[in-house]
Amino acid sequence: MSESLLFVDIDTQHDFIDADGRLSVPGAVELVDALGALTAHAVANGIPILSSADAHLPDDPEFAQFPSHCLAGTAGQCKIAVTLTEAPVVVTAAGVGLPQEQPAQTILEKVTFSMFSNPAVGHYLERFTPDRAVVYGVATDYCVSRAVEGLIERGIPVIVVADAIAGVTAEGSRSALERFEASGVTFATTEQIVTGHLPA
Repeated sequence: MSESLLFVDIDTQHDFIDADGRLSVPGAVELVDALGALTAHAVANGIPILSSADAHLPDDPEFAQFPSHCLAGTAGQCKIAVTLTEAPVVVTAAGVGLPQEQPAQTILEKVTFSMFSNPAVGHYLERFTPDRAVVYGVATDYCVSRAVEGLIERGIPVIVVADAIAGVTAEGSRSALERFEASGVTFATTEQIVTGHLPA
């Protein structure tokens, strides 16, 4: 029986990825080709994608730490085109909208660093339990880190796509990667993923 994979695409939104985004992550624009390749591979091979997406309100507490970004309904809040499938299903930050059948892509909105703040995540993972999760996106030291930690806490082995992540600071990213390694996370490249050469 083949392994059940889940691609976990973290916050690949215009405000984070674009060079002129409201909170552009250093080096994120250079990930676009890799992000597109991962999406295309998932679509071609029937691998479901669970995407997180900030959907902030103007007075969200996070703006005390970071500039305003990814305001719900703005162009900056939208995911970049190469990370979208044909008919993604959007689940609101309140957890509303999760279907009974697993879509090709589920976009989970959130207003905190962790995708697990959306109450639908737990239901999703219980309903469509993957053997392993392949994680990529931004930012390594914030939302990617929270996603990896949450998946590990739920007993789901994680592969992090090392050339498809970027962090806010070099120090924060190094620290996150060290935590990942200590937690048993496996690392792979985009090429390994799309050619089917996943690490053991």
